[in-house]
Amino acid sequence: MRASTLRAALGQAAGSPVRVYRPSPGVVRLSARAPVESDRWADVLDVVRAGRSWGSTDATGEVIVWTEVEEPL
Repeated sequence: MRASTLRAALGQAAGSPVRVYRPSPGVVRLSARAPVESDRWADVLDVVRAGRSWGSTDATGEVIVWTEVEEPL
C-alpha cells in the first residue's frame, strides 16, 4: 500500500493528524495520536497492520501508534 493512501486511512481511523518521517531511504514512517474512543481501535489496528512493521509508544505522555511502509525512491 502506498504511503499516501495509508496516511489518509490512518488519519481518518485515528481522528488525528498524521506525522510523516523518513527514517531511511525508501522507508516512510507514519504516526498519529491513538484514539481515546475504544470503538476506533479496530480501524486503527487494521490500518497500521497494513505496513511492514508497526507499534505504539507512550514515551511523550500520550499514546502514539505508528506504521512503516517501503516507498520506492
